[in-house]
Amino acid sequence: MDQSFCLITGAAESYKESSKESKDSGTPEKSINNRTLIVVAEFEVKAVALPSFSQLFAYKCEEIPLVKAQATHVRGYPVLMCLAADGKMVVLSLPSLRALHTSPFLPHSVEIEDA
Repeated sequence: MDQSFCLITGAAESYKESSKESKDSGTPEKSINNRTLIVVAEFEVKAVALPSFSQLFAYKCEEIPLVKAQATHVRGYPVLMCLAADGKMVVLSLPSLRALHTSPFLPHSVEIEDA
């Protein structure tokens, strides 16, 4: 997430042909200031400030592990949609990781290979 809490895509290097590059291509890219990294593990989600790597927020799910997570927007606001192993959908606000909604999504448990 950037400083205005908009979702940004993962880090990737775009392809450029060296023969077609202009002379101004040596300008430095924007720095990675005021960005937030969202880290998802089976039993917890963390929001980390970059470049200082200080933890801002944390969400723990002690009983049922998360098997899938996807950052998206709902009504223009960034959220993290998580699928738990018991088939429940958990929607967390970003970057505060506050639980906004929890509801049954699938009638049976979910294996990691299914997600």
